[in-house]
Amino acid sequence: MAPAKKNPPEKDTGIKIPTGAEQIKSRYPAFMGLFGTAEDKAKLVAEFGEDLVNVLLDVLADDTRKPELKHYDFSSVEGKAAFEARISATSYVRDTIAAQRAFQLQAPTEKENTVKERMKTLSTAYGDLKLTEPQLRSIATTALMRGYTDGSISLSHLIYSETSKTTEGMQAVAAGADAGKLLAIAKSYGWKPKNLLDRIKSTLTGSYGVDAESADKTQSVESFTQAAKDQAIGLYPHLKAQIQGGSTLDDIFSGYRSLTAKLLELPESAVDVSNPIYAQALGNMEKGQMSLADWETKVKTDPRMGYNKTNQANLDAQTLGLSLARMFGKVK
Repeated sequence: MAPAKKNPPEKDTGIKIPTGAEQIKSRYPAFMGLFGTAEDKAKLVAEFGEDLVNVLLDVLADDTRKPELKHYDFSSVEGKAAFEARISATSYVRDTIAAQRAFQLQAPTEKENTVKERMKTLSTAYGDLKLTEPQLRSIATTALMRGYTDGSISLSHLIYSETSKTTEGMQAVAAGADAGKLLAIAKSYGWKPKNLLDRIKSTLTGSYGVDAESADKTQSVESFTQAAKDQAIGLYPHLKAQIQGGSTLDDIFSGYRSLTAKLLELPESAVDVSNPIYAQALGNMEKGQMSLADWETKVKTDPRMGYNKTNQANLDAQTLGLSLARMFGKVK
């Protein structure tokens, strides 16, 4: 692409021209995935089209180009208009405008039927959120106007943003299936931040993060999972290779869980890696993971485990007492 034409140098007004990255963050927050992983970018391509994503990636690339080689000029009205023209020419913008136009030009009765059909689809797909009829109508109408397809990131963000505006809605979001999946991810890495529900909300709505490290980045399932992984690696650096290889702390702990549940006569669901007493099995940087034999000894001898209260422990104590009695001739 040829460098953008530039106006003659103007007197410095002292006004700072935003960088390409700043332009995207402020004007196109839905595209924060451009700053994420390859998977984040692939999702953007799948939803918004490769041509639009490439334009924005080119804007980011401008930040590394010399002034005379830049492709975009955001310092002039003409330059901004040229950029908007390129955005408008992408397939996503053309198709979205077409979808909006098609919906707006429907006859009132046909438009109402279209909205009702979309409301039914949304109600079925997001029944766990207990959306009210006004909420369903608002979301359905907005989705049709903007050309959001079922299952798209944009539709999901719209739904959760609308739902979480009220206390009751936020409670429904927290109890919903998608929030449950995020809670399961957090649990699998033993991740229990104090602001976990806020993190889940920002992930489901695609809004900015809730801590200093993520305050300028929109959140996704991928960034949520990475935060859980990072904390797990921070706590157990000796397990870094396994975690980066795809294992969760829950996976690594599975053998210890089964043994612990058997010894303590508990259901496996009651033995959670996020419990620091049980998490001792994962060891530390100096000694590594505990062997199952060492862990069995630990479970039986650490009073915090409660092994002494199990039926097996009582039976062992009775057997030992009987053996001692026989040794000393008190029982034949």
